[in-house]
Amino acid sequence: MKLVFIYNAKSDKLSKVLDFAHKIVSPNTYTCDLCSLTHGNFGELEEWEKFKSLTKINMEFYYKNNHPARYNNIEYPLVIAECGDSWSMLLTKNDLKEISGVTDLINRIKKELSTS
Repeated sequence: MKLVFIYNAKSDKLSKVLDFAHKIVSPNTYTCDLCSLTHGNFGELEEWEKFKSLTKINMEFYYKNNHPARYNNIEYPLVIAECGDSWSMLLTKNDLKEISGVTDLINRIKKELSTS
């Protein structure tokens, strides 16, 4: 099993600078809830880094402009559970909107994995 995270952001330097400014100036209108849950203004949140380093689950992270083609035509951000050649959405864009913080995100991932 592998988790695939796709952010609703682009990977180029200009986009990263604009996203950084957007999160500071108008965080309530920032369009990547996954970014907001896992990153602060200056990088990954410590709790998220710790979760990633301690979990035994393989994780891959992509931006909306550089993910595998099999995930085209999906609303980002999202978290996908992949097993072999099959995959399913673990957390959708709407699910991520409802999550209140990084601790809630981690707990939700653990819960979803335990029921799948």
